Amino acid sequence: MNKLSIAIPTFNSSTYLRESLQVFSKLKTIEEIVISDDLSDEEDFLNLEKIVQEYKSQLNIKIYQNKENLGGFANKYKAISLCLGEYVYQIDSDNIPIYKSLDKIIKFINSGEFNHDNLYLPSKIRIFNENRIVSFLKNKNHITFSNKNLILDKEIIVQNLKGEIDSIKDKSIRWVLNTGNPLFFKQSYLSNLKEGINQDEINISAADAIALNYYWLKNGGKVELLEGFKHLHRLREDSYYVSEGSQSTESINLFVDMFLKY
Repeated sequence: MNKLSIAIPTFNSSTYLRESLQVFSKLKTIEEIVISDDLSDEEDFLNLEKIVQEYKSQLNIKIYQNKENLGGFANKYKAISLCLGEYVYQIDSDNIPIYKSLDKIIKFINSGEFNHDNLYLPSKIRIFNENRIVSFLKNKNHITFSNKNLILDKEIIVQNLKGEIDSIKDKSIRWVLNTGNPLFFKQSYLSNLKEGINQDEINISAADAIALNYYWLKNGGKVELLEGFKHLHRLREDSYYVSEGSQSTESINLFVDMFLKY
């Protein structure tokens, strides 16, 4: 039976990691967890190592630290390249996986229906902030992009961006493209996204999720919202997206324009 590799990029975010590891430790179908730290502060990295040590007996965890800061896009690529398994779930360190969703993913991988050319994205997310209990009491924390498997090829995405069609149940196609936390076949990821690593003139780190979708589609793959695939999505005031301010917006708009030029 195929097991799942987990790729977790980190950068000064060790305080959030324990919650994810608690969920992963409940599954015996996790082959490994690979953490790639993008040169966090010394104190944060020491805390990261401490947390990893706590779960060494329960999980096969490997931790690496970059010698220089690569940025979000390149660090995710690095984490995935270090995975040994063929099937990878990349989740950001501040988000939390959902046990039932992980179990569904494992069954899907072994069902024979998994398409190696597809980038699988969550069909639902649950938004929360630092106070998860308060967040979950709010009706608006459940966001559904689709209630079924939904293929998003280049043409469909462009039509959604132009407002010609609306394929997304809640929110918009921009939300989908910026959600991240995908599931995929490792070699397809490394092949499709290699081009993005070499695009030094584009600030990908401020829009790494939408860049992921852009390069995946540009290089022949398809994006699919997978029914039942979901996670808890943390909103952070100190996130890279927020801290970069207008630069983040400019980077996202740049990739939107690139989509529209297909």
